Amino acid sequence: MKFAVIIATYTSPKQTIRLIRSLDNGDFDFYIHLDKKIDLDTHKELSDIPNVFFIKDRVDIKWGGNTTVEATYNSIRQIVNSGKKYDFINLISGQDYPIKSARYISDFLGKNIGKEFMTFKYFNTEWTEAKARVEKYHLNDFTFKGKTRLEQLINIITPKRKFPVNNMELCGQESFWTLSQECATYVVDYIDSNPKLRRFLKFTWGSDEFIFQSILLNSR
Repeated sequence: MKFAVIIATYTSPKQTIRLIRSLDNGDFDFYIHLDKKIDLDTHKELSDIPNVFFIKDRVDIKWGGNTTVEATYNSIRQIVNSGKKYDFINLISGQDYPIKSARYISDFLGKNIGKEFMTFKYFNTEWTEAKARVEKYHLNDFTFKGKTRLEQLINIITPKRKFPVNNMELCGQESFWTLSQECATYVVDYIDSNPKLRRFLKFTWGSDEFIFQSILLNSR
């Protein structure tokens, strides 16, 4: 069995090394997405670890913006393009740390091949406050003076936004998940084949907390 861990980080390289060492039992490869705002040299110590790979197509991540999802897409693409087959891809942040041993996690995942691990609530029934994430325009991916006032004005004069995929029941809750390589790739391929959806997501809030769940829970 083999598992890929995507670590999205922008902070202490020592903390990231500690995280990697806690999981490095031979079953895990680590793919580091370092926020594009951060100089790669700050994390050069990680380059000496043979099963650590830096994501080449880095993204300047904006909190609450769709840039977080774009960074995840790029990470999944690089994993797929590596030619390696992984039983699971796990997305975590550089601030995470396991509360179970690497062996426990490996054994648990090994016993659950064919399952997917995400948390989700449906927008229409359980997470109604999340509707504003897609019904309003959000400019989190942009940085310019007066952005907040412009966003407020746009939402006053424009009608509610309509999700561009008919009959998709939206759901979500958390940014992080553990998915089979097949499911993670399915989401990226789905987005790539739906440019209208990709443009729509650019003006949503916290799309990383709902787009993977929504696509997969509405899939075959």
